[in-house]
Amino acid sequence: MKNIRLAYILTFLSECYWPSVATLFFYLQYFSFAQIATLWAIQMAATNLLEIPTGALADVVGRKIAIVLSFTTGAVILLIFPFTTAFGVFAILEIMKGLSNALYSGSMEALVYDDLKVQKKEGSYPTVASQIETVTWASWAISSVGGGYLYYLNFRSPWLIQAGMFAVGAGLALRLVEPKLDTIKVSVAKAVRQNWHGCTGDGMAIWGGVRVLGLGGKSLSKVKSLAGRKEASGGDVWRVAHQFPGGQVRGAGSGNCAHYCADCEFVHIS
Repeated sequence: MKNIRLAYILTFLSECYWPSVATLFFYLQYFSFAQIATLWAIQMAATNLLEIPTGALADVVGRKIAIVLSFTTGAVILLIFPFTTAFGVFAILEIMKGLSNALYSGSMEALVYDDLKVQKKEGSYPTVASQIETVTWASWAISSVGGGYLYYLNFRSPWLIQAGMFAVGAGLALRLVEPKLDTIKVSVAKAVRQNWHGCTGDGMAIWGGVRVLGLGGKSLSKVKSLAGRKEASGGDVWRVAHQFPGGQVRGAGSGNCAHYCADCEFVHIS
């Protein structure tokens, strides 16, 4: 349960974001509301556009490394942020913040689920996930109030304190243990290919009751449900990371597709 305990701590370090409220006051010293809205839109766009590439990266380098990179990138951003006033620099920082968010998003959830699965306790995932969500909301409440007070004491302090917390988070993330499951190691070439098909999202196939979306038409020559099997010969085997009530399954392969299956464990694409 080491990973689970670390997940709670890392969630607090990630979500207890002291600059959350202070950022608006800081931006108002230099920019108009339109410029501030543009910067936040840049961050949101970067986060969404980078979700698929970072999911592919996590499959290549591992979710542990993706989480470490997320905290490290965040720490660098936070150290730069309160010492610049240039709109262009802030735009770059918001893109990097989107990258940091995307690296963390999904990687932690998948690692937690895989860790529980290794221990044959995947049935407790909804409970653990709800506890992590509770930590998230508590962290937001604490940082929303405390961040404003820190800004009042010293306008740079929210970012510098957060940078220190992210640095601690990166160090703790190095202690995460990548769960060892019966899944293939995704190569860079395969990750790029799946990433492209996930972005195009032009394919859908139904085979044996399994519906697979967003892999691109050319990749869907054949889809099989391999329920109960530990391995398959030929093609690519994408292990399902999350399965939720009602048959909804997320997080297979490089995280760029959604699978819907009542009780399948693996999806095989030849």
